[in-house]
Amino acid sequence: MSPDRHKREQADSKVDVVVQEISNREPRVARARARYELAKRVFQSATALIAVACLALLIYLSASANAAADAVRDCTEPGGTCYTRSQQRSAEIVGQLIEAQEHATTQGSAPARENLTISKANAQNIAVVLAILDRQYPEAARAVRAELSKEGKPNG
Repeated sequence: MSPDRHKREQADSKVDVVVQEISNREPRVARARARYELAKRVFQSATALIAVACLALLIYLSASANAAADAVRDCTEPGGTCYTRSQQRSAEIVGQLIEAQEHATTQGSAPARENLTISKANAQNIAVVLAILDRQYPEAARAVRAELSKEGKPNG
């Protein structure tokens, strides 16, 4: 190491010691240093809190998405409670339509004949619905057919 460089480093270290002593004696510098340290800690704490809040939000959103996916699965996959309930409700509605059509045909009046025409159109609609159910939801189609066959049997 060159002698000039060595002298510069010694001088720099002496200056640093003098600045440190003056800083320690001067109350304004000590207060400024304390404020700096406080601000630094507050910033670090706020950063940590924001990171924790973001993590908690991410966990919450993930759980919500999973719950929504479970609800959709329950209504679209065979065996789900919602899926079964929908099948039963569909079968009941179709049964009520058939019953209303049969009731209308037994009346024999002019409105009943009109209802019979409407009933034939409804029967065609039911056939279309059953065809769709057969392709996408075979269990629902079986449930509707079962309900329809119950409706067609005489009581007694």
